[in-house]
Amino acid sequence: MNTKTMENLLAVADKKSVSKAAELLYMSQPTLSRSIRSAEKELGFKLFCYEQRQMNLTDAGIIYINGVKAILAEKQAMEKKLAELKDESRQQVRLLVPPDEYAFVARYILPDFQEAVPHTELLLMENSQELAMEYLMAGLADLVLTTSAAAIQNGLEQQILYDDEIVLALPLSWMPPGTFSLTDLADKCFLLTSLENSWALLESDILRQHGFTPKIVREVSGCPAALRMTVSGCGVSFLPRRLAQMHEGRIAFQSLSPPYRYQRCAAYPKSPRLTKAAKRLVDILASHYPKYDHYLSMLRKEESSWRGPSAPF
Repeated sequence: MNTKTMENLLAVADKKSVSKAAELLYMSQPTLSRSIRSAEKELGFKLFCYEQRQMNLTDAGIIYINGVKAILAEKQAMEKKLAELKDESRQQVRLLVPPDEYAFVARYILPDFQEAVPHTELLLMENSQELAMEYLMAGLADLVLTTSAAAIQNGLEQQILYDDEIVLALPLSWMPPGTFSLTDLADKCFLLTSLENSWALLESDILRQHGFTPKIVREVSGCPAALRMTVSGCGVSFLPRRLAQMHEGRIAFQSLSPPYRYQRCAAYPKSPRLTKAAKRLVDILASHYPKYDHYLSMLRKEESSWRGPSAPF
């Protein structure tokens, strides 16, 4: 007896009605009735008896339906395992990584992923945020490391990795005495990322909250470019505190008032669903990114030993 017949008989047992079961199964009542009679003939037992205007199971029917439930549950579990195996056979997970986070991912995430999922390749794709979103939406990547705001704007699922703060950064030679604010820098050039970049969403929100419009704006491609130009004395920028701290002594920076916090996340489309390997990658990212501060501190010490304290950026 095939599983389709088993599913038909289970539907009759659940609905206690041939007509209701036939409607559920999108088949005619006579066809379902013939299926019942054929199964009873094959088994040599009556499975149903019509009592009080409903189809009730006989003793043999109860034994049979309990066995059917077990068989169909095992079939469902087998199909789930086969689907997972099919996912794993893709053998590759493609992760889009911002340039300033690439070294961290390659050094800490990649080895752990290779150990956890040895038969799947993790392809790290270094890309700007605007191009990363295009790649993701076109199906050329599986996940992207980005801001929570960008994930929401693009309708993506997300796993929060860490919280950070955006600070106001400027060249050391521009630093006014004491603390400084946006209004103190009104005559300075502001380095703002292009509108296609997800970081621009956060910059726009900061300017809106402070009711401040820069008089001079120079468009840059992203945070790494803004940092380089700030170090070079070209303008004021909004940077992640973690990135600014790596270059303390080369730039001046301080918190906004009130402090402006944001979240970094791993984002991915709602469909198609993530493979088992991609889900494992998300777990590894979530376990490592809380240690990102420690990594940046180590990297800064390493860079100091390589270049010396007065080396150019």
